[in-house]
Amino acid sequence: MRIGQRLKGALTAGAISSLAFLGAMSATPGHTANYILEDPDQTIYILCAPGECPDSGGIPNGQTADGTIFEAMPNPTEPSTGTGVFNPFLRVQDSGAKADVEYATGQDPIDPLNPPGTYSSEAGFNTDASKFDKINYETKPSDGTPASGWTRSVLFGELDTSDGYVTLKLDANEHGASSSANNLIVITEMQIFVGPGLDNPEVDGAGLVCDDDMPDNCFGYSGARFDNADPNENTLLTEDPMWSLDGGMNVDGTRNLESDGKATNVDVVLQASICDTKGNCGSGKGDMVVRIPVGFFAGAALTDNFVLYFEAIKNHDGFEEWSFASAGDGQQVSEPASLGLFGIALAGMGYIRRRRRGANT
Repeated sequence: MRIGQRLKGALTAGAISSLAFLGAMSATPGHTANYILEDPDQTIYILCAPGECPDSGGIPNGQTADGTIFEAMPNPTEPSTGTGVFNPFLRVQDSGAKADVEYATGQDPIDPLNPPGTYSSEAGFNTDASKFDKINYETKPSDGTPASGWTRSVLFGELDTSDGYVTLKLDANEHGASSSANNLIVITEMQIFVGPGLDNPEVDGAGLVCDDDMPDNCFGYSGARFDNADPNENTLLTEDPMWSLDGGMNVDGTRNLESDGKATNVDVVLQASICDTKGNCGSGKGDMVVRIPVGFFAGAALTDNFVLYFEAIKNHDGFEEWSFASAGDGQQVSEPASLGLFGIALAGMGYIRRRRRGANT
């Protein structure tokens, strides 16, 4: 069954109950969580390829208040998919996939596509550390050679920003068919750090700052994972994030705050096997593209390191890879104004889900 058909069926009460049941199956009842995440203020759903969405009620894209755009990125017929095609700079994989995050227990009403529960998690950031070094969290190097393969440091000058955006692409590789709730993952945080000397924070940051919940593993990243903290409370070595999914910061320096004074908490629900070309749906092509206004990175030098920190839940034992648009990609960029209007329309139709903090327990 195609994604669009499932989404159309989800408009019925019976299908909504089924999706809630499938989502709950991913949780581990009775398991003691190490982390607690609140219900998001805004949920963006990336569930189908653009060609499937117009007549299906599906959602191909969304936008946050700071102008960051999220779009489905279907696998094309050419070039073919497969390992080595995607050219990632960050791979994150938790092979154990232990349920350790208690998520959104205050939901009211329950979101059938993103129900509460206790779920597995993964996190990491790109680095030149090898497997023979102390590499951060669930980040995976390729063969133990620094600056090679799946994970490596990146210079800001490698990114193509000529269209006014920093463009990142995610290739998610998880269990389940592309029409199943078991195939959904939830991105709960993204942070971008730009500055000199961030090519190997694990080595350079040893003894400087520590992750609060892993005091014996000082990766150079401060604070704790999956903590709903204001991103401005996190640093990588001595650098604050220039952009974050939950930061609520605009390019002009103003902030988007909720009624309780906290920054807007944004989560992204992603179908991990978005594909509209049968036979070309494997690993090696992106499922989602993220376009961040380049104004957030004003003052960044071409020789500064660009580091993406990434958190997700509801993963299995598959891997997630990130790449970026570089000069010569020739990737088409949707018109921001039209996307903004589309985002407003989705909000009016209830597709961009916002909750009242007062409903949280």
